[in-house]
Amino acid sequence: MKNMWTVTVILLIALSSVSVCADDYIQSVGLIHMDSEVSGGEHTISMLGSVAKNAGADVAFLTDHDTQKATYGIWPLRNFLKVSHSRASIRNYGIQKYLDEIKQADRNLDDFLYLPGVEAVPYYSWGRSTFSNLPLISHLHRHILVLGIDSAEQIEYLPSIETGYPRQYTRKSLMKLLWLIPLFISFFLYKPPDRTVHYSSWMKALFSEELNYLAMGLLVFSVIFLFDAFPFNEPIVDQYQDDNDVLPYQTLIDYVNRQGGLTFWAHPEAMYDETISTEKGNPFVSAALRSVLSDGIEIKTEPYYKLLNSTHGYTGFAIFFEGHQMVGKPNGVWDGVLTQFCEGLRQDPVFAISELDMEEGTDPETASESQTVFLVREKTPEEYLEALRKGRVYCYRNNLSKWVTIQDYSVSSGGLSAISGELVPFEENARMTLDLDIKKHDLEFNVIVINNNRVIANRKINKSTHLTVDLAEPMAKMGYVRVVMYQGSSLRIATNPIFYLNTNPVLSEDDNI
Repeated sequence: MKNMWTVTVILLIALSSVSVCADDYIQSVGLIHMDSEVSGGEHTISMLGSVAKNAGADVAFLTDHDTQKATYGIWPLRNFLKVSHSRASIRNYGIQKYLDEIKQADRNLDDFLYLPGVEAVPYYSWGRSTFSNLPLISHLHRHILVLGIDSAEQIEYLPSIETGYPRQYTRKSLMKLLWLIPLFISFFLYKPPDRTVHYSSWMKALFSEELNYLAMGLLVFSVIFLFDAFPFNEPIVDQYQDDNDVLPYQTLIDYVNRQGGLTFWAHPEAMYDETISTEKGNPFVSAALRSVLSDGIEIKTEPYYKLLNSTHGYTGFAIFFEGHQMVGKPNGVWDGVLTQFCEGLRQDPVFAISELDMEEGTDPETASESQTVFLVREKTPEEYLEALRKGRVYCYRNNLSKWVTIQDYSVSSGGLSAISGELVPFEENARMTLDLDIKKHDLEFNVIVINNNRVIANRKINKSTHLTVDLAEPMAKMGYVRVVMYQGSSLRIATNPIFYLNTNPVLSEDDNI
């Protein structure tokens, strides 16, 4: 296992060379995850940019689906005989056209940044519904937001069922070479007609030999099956097995990391269930679809938040709207993942964002329902992406950023300080500071401080507050602290973790220093 101690020491050296302060940054409101008509939304690309700006945002990330196609290959010729269920997507629209239109819309909007992204659909699988007995498409709505890659070529090769995964030779794929046997047998059985036979009687002469019927049948079938099996390998992920587990998602995450991009699990707690008809305008197409897919298709995706624990290397997840009940809550999945990072069991930290998932409407209140507040030195694409990469963002719901400002959220220790997503060495005087400016008098929150997977403070507030909390020495190599704010039972505001390094950890024999 890679030595996390070395990594954190390097980070500490880089951190201690600069005095970090929240005043070094400006707070900038951003909207992440908007869907245009390119992939099923109501508005044009240009219109959505105007909607985001009118909602008070400084930056917006448009994230249409890269693909929304599900293909079913009919056994035993899955590569040869196929039917598909398809909806609008970036690939159908044209990747370069999509990027060019976002760039043009960005140029037309003053004092606003409009940046491209993708809602990737890495995987789906076919089965049959237990209750309706209809064909079932599972996992189609397990989505990952991809940000920070902006070339058509990078998007073109995002791994998915439709673009293809790396292929490999397996015993199963090589067994299809056995179709060479009936091909060779057909050659031995075949008896060509006499050369003197007139052309008009050639077909009659060809089948005058009874074995030629068998030979031609074997030839046709073997050629068809060999064609279907070529090149006699199979993708590492396909849509006919439901045991791929994390492989398709990890493959996509690794690809995006190699391209220098960012990946965020979208709506990890969402449930999706829909039944669509196989009826099409063309009656012959409808009849063909019904013969294969019955009277409809059920599309169902169960909540997939457990994948946050079983995948690695992703940048983060969307805590709002559909990521706060199981993942972002105190002692939830997120705290478990952060604990793994602090114990050296995970190479990268995991950060939270807010996603809007907006497809329709123009009301500014609706368009700013879920906000990501960025801490940036200047309003440039590079700064916004770096803030996402480093966890320098706050997450808001219900448009609360205009009423609640986090003026200071930091950890100070031994004369150094760190803000959201950063690292500071632990000293006995380590403490977290949370300075809240609340501009609306009827707002009431429960402010909960989570330290190393444990709630260490729970304060009820209804006005501007300056809160300080002492931090305990971490038992692992690192510790972390984060804050969530509830209105009643609903999580409304969440910060990202601040890490602090244990300079004298208890090491095991497995640690390599």
